[in-house]
Amino acid sequence: EAIDSLWHSKEFNFGYSTFKWANIYIEKQGVSGNLSFSYKIDRGTAVSNAFDQNIGKGEIIKRTFNINQKGSTIQFILPHTVSGQSFKIHKIELIYEPDLLARIV
Repeated sequence: EAIDSLWHSKEFNFGYSTFKWANIYIEKQGVSGNLSFSYKIDRGTAVSNAFDQNIGKGEIIKRTFNINQKGSTIQFILPHTVSGQSFKIHKIELIYEPDLLARIV
């Protein structure tokens, strides 16, 4: 039977920035199945992306998600509802550019 879970990261505050993209590094799974990866900017509506945990080379696979949105805070969310299928996140990496004009004003 599936155990539903919903993991929320802390809300990271970078000051006003452009969040470019996020890289997620996961352990490759032996069976095919999708995992959802979501994010919220400034406590807004979650934007979701799904990806197959079994496609890629090596034991650790990297998925890149374009964000290209401005904001101050970002939070990551990982829901899981698939019976008999686990997942292991190794790292979430955020690429962003601070808005230097916002710091001057």
